[in-house]
Amino acid sequence: MTILSVENMQVRFDTPDGPVQAVSDLSYSIRAGETLGIVGESGSGKSQSVFALMGLTADNGTTQGAARFHGENLLTMSKRELNQIRAEKIGMIFQDPMTSLNPFVKIGKQLSEVLCIHRGLSRKAAEQQAIAMLDAVRIPSAATRMSQFPHELSGGMRQRVMIAMALLCQPELLIADEPTTALDVTVQAQILTLLRELQAEFNTAILLITHDMGVVAEMCDRVLVMYGGRKMEEAETFTLFEQPAHPYTQGLLKAIPSIRDDMPRLPTIPGSPPSALLRNDGCPFTARCSVARPQCAETPAPLTRLSSRQALACHGVTEQVAVTEPQCSASQPIKQAASV
Repeated sequence: MTILSVENMQVRFDTPDGPVQAVSDLSYSIRAGETLGIVGESGSGKSQSVFALMGLTADNGTTQGAARFHGENLLTMSKRELNQIRAEKIGMIFQDPMTSLNPFVKIGKQLSEVLCIHRGLSRKAAEQQAIAMLDAVRIPSAATRMSQFPHELSGGMRQRVMIAMALLCQPELLIADEPTTALDVTVQAQILTLLRELQAEFNTAILLITHDMGVVAEMCDRVLVMYGGRKMEEAETFTLFEQPAHPYTQGLLKAIPSIRDDMPRLPTIPGSPPSALLRNDGCPFTARCSVARPQCAETPAPLTRLSSRQALACHGVTEQVAVTEPQCSASQPIKQAASV
């Protein structure tokens, strides 16, 4: 069952230097119990696309299109209507828990307030459920942690608190924005394992925003690749790693460091990302693309389905028609690295 369907989303910011088009014509859907990864380098529009879903864009931002959650358009809802959906039906884990948690308020109070506001529980009942959720996210001595401040916990513990807070109302959709960026590899693996276990228990759909392809290989059922605010490719995870079709996706996968001694110098994608201040009527990857065609600079390529498991937006590749032989066989090493 599809619980969220995004259609032609546009996110734009008016700045003193001119308009910035952060997201253009973005469409995707996610089903219950599924994990969809959105990947791309910094500035590709990943985070802004989910902030728009939650009504968290800056005051100078405008959003168009549709994001239908069980048929209701989140992008046209009032703040009051969104507040009823946030936490209750859609939870969010932010990138940096230290800046997301209130440093002056104890952990227990921050967790309890969620249940008091959204579920109408008494303070005592809310505290009991908060302790139970801290236990669920594998925080030792949960009752003791309730009386501590965020700075008294490690980075991994703070991230677990954020996960607990996001899951308190058992939302149908969990948005995780770079949830393991600031964590070491061991803690990262623990957090990913925890998310999978909680997803299996609550049948929660997860929208995972990341630039870490190892995390993608470990967690995601499908992957959406963004560049310059546009969707470049969408595929099932295994297909994306074995047969990346878009030149940008191929570049991302080739740029993953390897532990093999016989690997040549780490490849890079030539050029630089385009400025979001510059008007771009065509594909934003044109200037860095090895298969660019004249029409690439003029019109963005329509999304073309190569198979039931893969679709991409690229004039050059779709002219060649066939899906090429595997460009990257790194999926297994990546999965092993993500599981360390």
